[in-house]
Amino acid sequence: MGKAVMDKDYTDTLLASLLASYDSTVLSMSVSTCLGTKVLTSEIFKQFILDESKHRQVKDKYAESHNEALATESGSQKGKDKSKDKKKVKCYNCHKTRHYKSKC
Repeated sequence: MGKAVMDKDYTDTLLASLLASYDSTVLSMSVSTCLGTKVLTSEIFKQFILDESKHRQVKDKYAESHNEALATESGSQKGKDKSKDKKKVKCYNCHKTRHYKSKC
């Protein structure tokens, strides 16, 4: 029968297997462990990484929606620049020129 893996060895293996983008997270966990009274167990490690992953997903989702909003706003500005000359615009409501139905 095989030898059981020690929790510390397992945690060290997990730490070493993380992507480089987690380096600051690993450093933070190491410092917290050194300054704290708790030993970094695989369960604590797992929960910390799951929390970090969720945090990154929320942050990425926010950045994505923020970028979409900026793109939409930028696109609507382009349309406004083209329509500044309202001399030729005719309102569908009152049939007068120089404004749109929404401004009638």
